[in-house]
Amino acid sequence: MAFDGLYLQALTKELQETLQQSRLDKVQQPEKNELILTFRRFRETHRVLLTSSSETARVHLSDQIKENPKEAPLFTMVLRKYLQGGKLLRVQQMHGDRIVFFTFLSSDELGFESTYHLIIEMMGRHSNILLVRERDMRIMECIKHVGHDQNTYRLLLPGATYVAPPPQKKSDPLALPKDWICPKPWEDLKAEDFSRFFMGISRKSAESLYPLYEQKRAMGKTPQQALFTLLDELAQAQKFYVVRQGEEPIDLLCFCPPALEELQAQDAVRIFDSPSQALVFFIGERDRMQRVRERAQDILRILSVNLERVEKKQVILQNVLEEAKDKESYRLKGELLKAHLYSIKQGAREVVVTNYFSEAQEEVALTLDPHRTPAENMQLAFKQYNKLKRSEEFAKEQLLLAQEELSYLQSVADSVLRSEDPSDLAEIRKELVVAGYLRAPSGKRKKESPSKPMHFRSTEGFDLYVGKNNNQNDALTLRLADGRDTWLHTKNYPGSHVIIKGEGFSMETLLEAANLAAWYSKAQCGSKVPVDYTLVRHVKKPHGAKPGMVIYSANKTLLVDPDRPRLDRL
Repeated sequence: MAFDGLYLQALTKELQETLQQSRLDKVQQPEKNELILTFRRFRETHRVLLTSSSETARVHLSDQIKENPKEAPLFTMVLRKYLQGGKLLRVQQMHGDRIVFFTFLSSDELGFESTYHLIIEMMGRHSNILLVRERDMRIMECIKHVGHDQNTYRLLLPGATYVAPPPQKKSDPLALPKDWICPKPWEDLKAEDFSRFFMGISRKSAESLYPLYEQKRAMGKTPQQALFTLLDELAQAQKFYVVRQGEEPIDLLCFCPPALEELQAQDAVRIFDSPSQALVFFIGERDRMQRVRERAQDILRILSVNLERVEKKQVILQNVLEEAKDKESYRLKGELLKAHLYSIKQGAREVVVTNYFSEAQEEVALTLDPHRTPAENMQLAFKQYNKLKRSEEFAKEQLLLAQEELSYLQSVADSVLRSEDPSDLAEIRKELVVAGYLRAPSGKRKKESPSKPMHFRSTEGFDLYVGKNNNQNDALTLRLADGRDTWLHTKNYPGSHVIIKGEGFSMETLLEAANLAAWYSKAQCGSKVPVDYTLVRHVKKPHGAKPGMVIYSANKTLLVDPDRPRLDRL
């Protein structure tokens, strides 16, 4: 994850613009290393999440609501004493590093005003959150106490003087003076130099930034002009990108390198207008994927093995079809040998005959096996033709079955990755047992409560149902839905069946349902995703089809950009 000083600058800018001159209304500490601050300004409420977790230290705007512990921790009590009701003056990043200052002006019980800094340091296992009084830089309290036995450079304890982390001999890229002197010749500037010379740019970000720098150099700009143009663009970042590999988010960017354009075409990039939204999506999806993998390791392993098997089978069958393209040449050879059988001598290795099946009736040379009689050579040619013909017919039939099985396995994999609780996975396990991919569990197992489809209410008040897996898709479409209800599904992508209950809805409800179909599918990160819709009476399940597989007619198609559902989930 490229959550470096560069991305943090965009977050700090958003926090400053959103929270400036607001007042701190609530302080919560739902987890040991996590704070949620609630700010109010002009009747608007904003929440900010700060966490000093060693793996996911971060700060951003958040809509998350968590329960308070029954007894408030000491750090929470100190923050409430000194900051609650105080005015937020500014949010500032320290020299491009992963350190953010929230500066408050607050009054004590006697009415005297004091300025305090709430500091969050996001540095892996050294991450911390501290309250520091500005006039003497005295630490009032910190979420993690660090003594000299743990850190010989600085003491992080109440009463100690705050000392910033050791400075690095790097420049702040977004506050770079125009007369900045490059430590090496400008013409020799390389990708690794972006992380070596500039604070807050990780090696991963440097590798992605350098192609943008080279693009500007190719436009005729000098190295200095190219660098400062690039830095100005970074300071004004408006779009934020989450890169995914399959279903899992793998990178977070506040700029668009050339390689990202190709990934966008492959529906592997999700774009956000807010750095906080992108970060929340990245962390949430990554944590969800990790929980799913932990609970569904056996299912994912079986699916991976079978997906690999089917893909190999498809390659073999395609090779068979490729070989079968030559079958007509063997039939022609047999027919020509049959027509000239009387003139072919025993033991000949080659014979030149007239092709009576061609309008030009040209002469063709036919290779023979000298150890076979002319009649045996003829029979061999027909035998090879019939063999290739049967292979072609068999391969076409098996290729259709393989494609059907591949679509089914991909739909199950998509359902697993979108599972929300153990009951969803229990249903998928049952489905795979029935399909023969998993063995039935021996002995009695704890009975899981049945999982229910997702239920939403449209803006116009219509009920929308979304299946979580193939069995639920079948139940929704074939049993719950009425023939006059509307059915939706992504075109050419595995995903959920969506049902709109009732008639007389407007395009608004149809678009909301189409967004649900696109969001709860493998095309979640795509754009202009095609979603087919038709009446339920036009949806049929072929005899013997696998769970979730249906055919439909009289359909129309909508193109939607998937977005996180904003409808009320019931």
